[in-house]
Amino acid sequence: MTLERYDYHVHSDYSDGTEAGRMIETATRVGLDGIGFADHVLLSHPEKRREAGYPMDPTTVEDRSNELERLAQSTDVRIFEGVEIDYYPYDEANIGTFLEKHSFDYVVGSVHELSPYRPDDPTSSVHHSNTAHFEGMSETARVEYVDRYFENVVSLIDSGLADILAHLDLIERNDALRGLASTTHYRQVADALAASSAIPEINGAAVTDDWPVLPRQEFFELLLEHDIAFVRGSDAHGTASLETRTARIDEVVQAYDVELKTIRTAGETDPD
Repeated sequence: MTLERYDYHVHSDYSDGTEAGRMIETATRVGLDGIGFADHVLLSHPEKRREAGYPMDPTTVEDRSNELERLAQSTDVRIFEGVEIDYYPYDEANIGTFLEKHSFDYVVGSVHELSPYRPDDPTSSVHHSNTAHFEGMSETARVEYVDRYFENVVSLIDSGLADILAHLDLIERNDALRGLASTTHYRQVADALAASSAIPEINGAAVTDDWPVLPRQEFFELLLEHDIAFVRGSDAHGTASLETRTARIDEVVQAYDVELKTIRTAGETDPD
């Protein structure tokens, strides 16, 4: 087992999370050796960032970096400077240009909406808050949506833009889409990951009472069968969720004896 307990996916108040200092204190308390702030930069659609009130944008990346460097001086917990990018296939060039301008330790890629994103069109959003929209759709239409979702996930993996893949089956958090993914979808993702250097996270967002994380159990076990490695990514937005989700991930890691990977950052050699 990997000795270092690094969580590469938490959020600060530079996006929709809690003050970084409080998250670091909690990381210490739950026994994490490192914590990675992967705040959202809603690069492709600035209007979405403004609606959400996120201070993290291409102009404030340095502000967060300075704050994290200051906080690192007073803790033994290793602090990583990551970023979470919403992926849209049509905007790969723009995303790539942004990432080339900034020296993040790593990039977390996620699919929250299907493209094209339109703020006034609920059909694009995967988010669980959008369940009501999908409840009014036929099962055939919902399955077609799930097909498109996994096409975007595979496209994200193939793009090479992300080091870590966030919540591979986020659709499971939407009551109207849960359970519609198939083994075929899972194998498509597994094949893409096998040909990529990107690593999926074990995400601490529980969906059902009998399985504490994402990916869902069937998907998780299929990826293990395909020798896909994982990193820890709680996706915690607050101190309570960091504590709870750390325990959830620990439960699965111990039950399956998963050897979590360590991300290689700039200037480091591969630890494995």
